[in-house]
Parts: sequence; C-alpha cells; structure tokens
Amino acid sequence: EYVNVELPFGSFTSEWDAGSGSEIAACQDDSHDEGSSNCPDDKTKADPRPIMVYAKGKTGTYDLRIKTITAYDCDPNYKALDGDSNEDDTPDVITLEDFSLPRTINKWQTMDDPVMGGKSHSTFSIERGVGALFEGQCEIVPKLGTPGFITASTGKSGRFAKGIPAAFPDISTCDRILIETKSWTDYGGYYLSFGTDRAEGMRHGR
Repeated sequence: EYVNVELPFGSFTSEWDAGSGSEIAACQDDSHDEGSSNCPDDKTKADPRPIMVYAKGKTGTYDLRIKTITAYDCDPNYKALDGDSNEDDTPDVITLEDFSLPRTINKWQTMDDPVMGGKSHSTFSIERGVGALFEGQCEIVPKLGTPGFITASTGKSGRFAKGIPAAFPDISTCDRILIETKSWTDYGGYYLSFGTDRAEGMRHGR
C-alpha cells in the first residue's frame, strides 16, 4: 500500500555530499557563514523548481512508486513576498504533482551517471490513473570507485531541459513536503531536492 512520507522543510539542507547524498550540515546547524543559511528560505519555496528524485550513494536495485507530491500544512492567512495579503486564498495542501491523474501536471525526465562514465540505468514510467514508477540499478562508477546516481526531475533549465518548463505554485507558506509512495525493494539511497538556491553547487535536499 502507498504510505505518506513527510519531509519537514527544516530537515532539508543545501549542504550535502554530491557523491553519497549524505548530509554535511543540518538546516539547524550554525556552522554556516554569518548572514547565510543552508535552510530553505521563502524565496526558494516560492519557486521550488527543479524538483529532483534521486537514487544515489548506494549500489543496488531500486523500485520507487510515487502517486503524489504535495506541500502540506500551508498557512491560508499569510502575506506574500510582495506584501499583498492572501487571506483564505491558500489551501492547507498544495499539489506539486499528481501522477494518478490522466495527465501529469509536469513533464519528467531521467538522467543517469553514464553521462560521467557510470553504468547505472533507470526508467521512469507513468501508469495513468495509478502513479509513477521509478526503477533501475545503481552501480559503481568505474573511474571513481564509488556508487553512481540516477535522477528523475522536472523543472530543469539549460541544456538538460526537455519540453515545456515546469510551473510550480508558491509553497512558501507551507511547513513540509509530503510524498505518497511505496517500494518493493529495500534500498536506502533515495533523496529529494528542490530549488536553485545552493551551497557549493548543491540544491536543498534530503
């Protein structure tokens, strides 16, 4: 059965290892430079593109099924970044993606580590009316001797973008991301990242 996995924004950080996916400094850490933060701010949450799901840092077969991705515990009584009042205009839950719809909200694509000489492989398919299936095998990158990566993403820009850019709603009033998901495999290398705000080349991830 599908379960709800809650990811509070306070559990995300922009300081995590690009190879292993491991956290370097937590969002609540004071180790960052004065005047900066590795926590997601309202500006990042107002435009969370791109959203990326990873299998990385651990070798093995993975099988992740996703039905919905939503922002949760949103405040209907807030003032937007421009100062305008938005009382009662924001629902408690804001949908970022619903793979159970006849058509997905955004276009998704995959990218694997063969772009850097790795041997990992993946597929990302959508069973209309049911959900998305992200599956494959994470392998060792021969040149590095470490596990590679696989990503499923939407909202990218630049040379890796395909199709129409994703359009996400403002989730700056929300407290957490909730993913309705399930998996048939015991794989411990799943991560989620969002936004373009980054520390040393990294997006906010968990």
